[in-house]
Amino acid sequence: MHRLIAFDLDDTLLLPSGELSARARSALEQLHRRGVVMTLASGRMLATIQPIVDALDFAPALISYNGAQVNLSSDTPPLYHRGVPAALSERVIDYALERQLHLHFYYQNHLFTTDIDDWKARVYREQTGAYLEYEPDFNRFRGLEPTKLIIADHPERVALMLEECREMFHGELTVTRSKPMYLEFLHPTVDKGAGLEALCRALEIPLEATAAFGDSYNDVEMLQAAGESIAVENAVPEVKAVAQRICPANAEDGVAQVLEEWLNANDE
Repeated sequence: MHRLIAFDLDDTLLLPSGELSARARSALEQLHRRGVVMTLASGRMLATIQPIVDALDFAPALISYNGAQVNLSSDTPPLYHRGVPAALSERVIDYALERQLHLHFYYQNHLFTTDIDDWKARVYREQTGAYLEYEPDFNRFRGLEPTKLIIADHPERVALMLEECREMFHGELTVTRSKPMYLEFLHPTVDKGAGLEALCRALEIPLEATAAFGDSYNDVEMLQAAGESIAVENAVPEVKAVAQRICPANAEDGVAQVLEEWLNANDE
């Protein structure tokens, strides 16, 4: 039995509706009772992970903001937090404003956006349940260190910007995609894999004793760091390429199926 299991949320552990199934909840709770550290690992901010936490009868460990913050539970201080340096944040802001792009700025567990009525803000709100705060002048954020920034746009435009921004910020920022329409900017040492490593150090659990489930580009490093890596069938090719195993899609509760398999094997 693994000592720690990390789960991406959207399109992995959660159903396409964004809900946690009763089957998955039962498996998570059984594993917790057997002493396994259950860890929710998401690009989401803490506030939008909380509804999943509230659905469980225990307090899971949390890797949020794509690994920029790690908490033993949602009501304990961060074990680890690493924001975007102010000078680099300002360059991302300039890049977005010059091109009139839709920008999200995450600071002290608040989410600010340049246009709260834009369709991209509406989609983000529907997908995550996040509360977005309107800020007409992003220049007031100069000198601050946000936890992360996101540019939201049509997937084909984000794909082009991904390569451009990775070249522009090479060695200075982690630039990734959590979903096809979200381009994320993080501290250069931040990703879900680094978040998993930080949590394991704090709990004195070797990475070899961990497992991780994921589906999207921002899960690659976490799957590479974990002792056992599982991609859901609906994962992007880049994730499937690094996973040791492919399980059924999230629509089929694939993660729950694997957890039940592990529980049954441990009972034998």
